[in-house]
Order: sequence, then structure tokens, then C-alpha cells
Amino acid sequence: EDTITVQNSRDALNISGNAGSDTVNVEGTGAGTLTTITPGGDAGDAVNITNGGVLSAVNGNVTVVGGGTTALTVDDSANSSATTSTLTATDLTFSVPATIGDIHFSGLASFELSLGSGGNTLGINNTISGVSTIHSGTGNDTVTIAATGGPLTLNTQAGNDTVNIQGISAPASVNNTGGSDIF
Repeated sequence: EDTITVQNSRDALNISGNAGSDTVNVEGTGAGTLTTITPGGDAGDAVNITNGGVLSAVNGNVTVVGGGTTALTVDDSANSSATTSTLTATDLTFSVPATIGDIHFSGLASFELSLGSGGNTLGINNTISGVSTIHSGTGNDTVTIAATGGPLTLNTQAGNDTVNIQGISAPASVNNTGGSDIF
């Protein structure tokens, strides 16, 4: 079992895990850099991308190459600024703020995204084939679900949120955990 924390990478960085449960915490990456993480592929592998609940220090791209049992958690829940992001089966990108690096992934068993209180816009163009859990944040958020590749749970949290469902091809649940939401 290994735990590695990346506080800030200024150059390209490759992290490869071994046998046993590996945990990699990415707190910061330099602009224009690529951090590639390949956990060992054993049950219990986890990659956490956050710096105290914000992504503002993750300025370079991160690629996670899971072994089919990897859990990826991306946490921006302490961010009070609005974000605009897009999720696909292989990528999470932020257009607002544009300073957050792209997060690419494959071979995941689960994906969890927590957004902050600034009033977020999230386009879900697809999800991983494993389990995806999205917390839209506590502001007035807009989430559009165009497609799902695996089970999806969307928790809208506080705020007056709008959820647009255009297409679902796997089990999905939308939970209103506060506020007045429009579906």
C-alpha cells in the first residue's frame, strides 16, 4: 500500500503504483504540465484531485490510467466562484475558470465530482461505464445530461437548480437535496 501526494509539479510527472491499494492525492500541478497516474490495478486504488476542496492549484493536465478498480474523486466543493465544466466518459474539462487543467481518465470503477457554491454549469455528455456520482454544488446550478454510459447519481444540493435531461442509457437518479429545482 502506497500513498503519494503531489503538492505541485512544475514538470511532467509519471506515477506508477505497485501491488496493493494505492492512493494518489493531487493538490497542485503547474500550468502546461502533464501528470500521469497509473495505480497498480488492485482493488482499493484511489486518486483524489483537490487542494482542500478547491481545484485552483491544479493548472496542468492530469491523466489517470486505472486498472478497472480505480476510484477517481475530483473535489471543488469549497470553491465559491462559478464554474463551467463538461464531463465525458474520458474527460473532465473546465472552460470557466480556464486555468484549471483538463482531467483525462480511463479504467475507472467509480468517478465522483463535487462542485462548489458559485452557481455552476455542468454538461454531462457521457459518463464512465462504472458508477458516477455528481454533487452539483450549493449555488443555483444548471446541469444538462446528454448521455450516460453507466449508473449516475446527481445530487443537486442547495440552491435553485435546473436539470435538463436529454438522454439516459443507464440507470440514473436525480436527488433534490435542497432548494427549488426544475427538472
